[in-house]
Amino acid sequence: MISRVISRDDEFLVALRMSGFEGVYCADVEALNAAFDAALEDKTIGMIILNEKDFRTLEEKVLAVKEKKRSPFI
Repeated sequence: MISRVISRDDEFLVALRMSGFEGVYCADVEALNAAFDAALEDKTIGMIILNEKDFRTLEEKVLAVKEKKRSPFI
């Protein structure tokens, strides 16, 4: 299982990439939603990492996933 960072903050993404995490930069909210949905579909991803701002943007979707699925850890 791998971990995936999804972020609209390039500094956050670079810092976690330097720590060894794979990441996806999203320029806008549509790209953020698409990257999150793609990460949910990828069965090799065990953990999705979001910063607080992006979590607040996706909060309803994240909470719905956490209620229904055990994996991935968000």
